[in-house]
Amino acid sequence: MCIICQFAASGAAAIMSVVPSLGVDTQQAPVPIKKTEIPAAVAKCTKAGAVRIVKSVNQKCTRVGKKLQWVSVKADTSKKPTSASGGSASSALPSAGSDCSTQGDQKAFSGGKMECRKISTGKFQWFKLSDSPAAPPQATGNVDSSQCQIADQRSVRTQPYAVGFPRSQEDTRTFGTLRLVLTAVDFPDAPGTDDEFVNAQKQIDRFNEFLAFESGGKLTATWEFPKTWARMPRPSTGYPIVFGSSSGDDQFMTDMISVTDARTNYSSNDFVFILIPKGAKEFPSPEGFYANYQTAEGRIQKYFAGGKFFYENDATYKTRELWSVWLHEMGHTFGLAGHAPFGSSLSIMENQDGFSKTLSAWDKFLMNWMPANGIYCRPSGSLGTVDVQLIPMQRSTSGFRSVMIPLSSTKIMVVESHRSEGFGDRLSKGTYGVMTYVVDTTLDNDRSGESVGQGRTRYASLVLPASASGRGLSDVVFGRGGSGNVDPLMLQGESVTYDGVTVTLVSTGDYDTIRISK
Repeated sequence: MCIICQFAASGAAAIMSVVPSLGVDTQQAPVPIKKTEIPAAVAKCTKAGAVRIVKSVNQKCTRVGKKLQWVSVKADTSKKPTSASGGSASSALPSAGSDCSTQGDQKAFSGGKMECRKISTGKFQWFKLSDSPAAPPQATGNVDSSQCQIADQRSVRTQPYAVGFPRSQEDTRTFGTLRLVLTAVDFPDAPGTDDEFVNAQKQIDRFNEFLAFESGGKLTATWEFPKTWARMPRPSTGYPIVFGSSSGDDQFMTDMISVTDARTNYSSNDFVFILIPKGAKEFPSPEGFYANYQTAEGRIQKYFAGGKFFYENDATYKTRELWSVWLHEMGHTFGLAGHAPFGSSLSIMENQDGFSKTLSAWDKFLMNWMPANGIYCRPSGSLGTVDVQLIPMQRSTSGFRSVMIPLSSTKIMVVESHRSEGFGDRLSKGTYGVMTYVVDTTLDNDRSGESVGQGRTRYASLVLPASASGRGLSDVVFGRGGSGNVDPLMLQGESVTYDGVTVTLVSTGDYDTIRISK
């Protein structure tokens, strides 16, 4: 069973009173000068108590009558001024490339911000970022992306889903509109609550956002979601379900259909998700991809019910999200093997509870969801030296999202960029960099060591910078991270080499500029 693999300060713009310099004809009466500007001291502001400095004059946001206005005040040297947004105010921004001390620190300016990031030397530097970065220039010398479609060449298959091209088994459509069902059942010993429906709807919304972002609108979903609990005839502990296997699911699924069929339309369903109440903390997680359970409107072939897996008393995983597990499980039925490169925690198919919940570049390519100009494909035999600017996988900006270098008929190097934003918002602030891995389409996944954290043979393997083992990614939500984890992201100034091909992260900023050489 798949799921056991866990493991803006912009102050108000002051309008200054400016008197233009005019020549005066002594033979004529002086021309009166009409002031049309509003004095800065009466410009409106929004946060009472905020202060700013305008032309060396200290101003404070003060309530005058019923309005908030900037009023000139004497400087209070006993306190550090705050900006209109509540952050630390400074008359001068740090310069790009100057030293800083804490990763993720930010200082805003009109149209962007400075961010503190770590570089290869271990130092921290300020980087200038735009709120609306322009699309980067496109590198040349690449070939059609079809030349990067390395064929799936496994001689022994331990699971049916693809590691290379084509996706030979697609059990759930990847274009068009899915019809999904979320039905809710509770138990005599674990009644459900209305609050859980509110959360479930948020999970559905996030699920839909993911499909829109990753597929570029190629795949959408409609949902059947009756917001009522159907009571099961047995307690939550009364079903012989084996965690990690679909065996023992028959009694549960039979009872589930019996109590929900009258109020749930199961017709033409692509996948059925079953909402289990939080009180059922010991209820396993039934799952099946090739079932044949009959309902009044047709059969259920694919289903998943999250129980103990979501609600167990585990401090590390207390914030597991339904939507990402739903998508991970469904992702397999899209035809993706997933679970590689092991330990990256930067793609939803490698780890649905990971730091970033985007698709990897290779999975997005396999799904035919990669934009037409999304891949810089160049066989290693034609490589000299080329610089490519990469769009982070968490953004929808037009441009190259990945560099792919075919190394042979069965191997390809993949490079992708990441940021702590969008579907990567679990990464701590200031996280950036590029991940490099090699896909070998002769290999399949050996997942036998996952339960004890061992990543055995995988079809994709990380290519790590030398310092990776001494640092780790940090997860702002889980609070885990540090030197105990391997950080798969290269920092500015770092390089990796595999099979004679070297990847260097030359510079970072709004985008990452990498240099590929051989």
